[in-house]
Amino acid sequence: AHHLCWRDARQDQAGRWLIGKHGFDGLWVEPSQNFTYLFGFESLSLERLCGVLVTASGNLRAVVPLMHSEEFETLGDTEQFIWSDADGPDEAAAACLKGIQRLLVEPTLPSWALFAVRSASGAEIELDTRVLQTLRLTKGDGEIEQLRHAASVTDGVIEWIGSQIPGCRTEAELAGRIRVRYLELGYSEVIALVAS
Repeated sequence: AHHLCWRDARQDQAGRWLIGKHGFDGLWVEPSQNFTYLFGFESLSLERLCGVLVTASGNLRAVVPLMHSEEFETLGDTEQFIWSDADGPDEAAAACLKGIQRLLVEPTLPSWALFAVRSASGAEIELDTRVLQTLRLTKGDGEIEQLRHAASVTDGVIEWIGSQIPGCRTEAELAGRIRVRYLELGYSEVIALVAS
């Protein structure tokens, strides 16, 4: 098993057990929030087939566009099937998915990627409504501490908003100030929606 690739060994064991328990050979995880949650880094597929196959036996395999191969090195000894734009992803995906008969995919998988994975594997495919949801519902000590920290930072921003409201003429202006405030505090990818 490749414990280094998952955020912790508890997730690794639980994930493999859940995949096998439901009678599947693997779970395909494309770049998404779940991908970041499981493997600890963000990647963009940019309409190129990209993802990690988590097998019930514990092996990790990845289909990786050449332009992303360096960032995927953080996945340790995961078997990588790298493809270039000139070659296309078909051979890499077929090699990665070899031997997979029943496959779970995330409900967020774009249809073009679903068709590519289905074509490459020939596997019976189902949307995963169990494995990732179950893993995300179970929180480890580190995650609980991160949630507490995020709540504390957000509480501080909420208090700060009170001082900003008198100077804002629109909800969009206040939302912009909120995004800037989070950036000043060192946080990125904040979505601020303000409505009245």
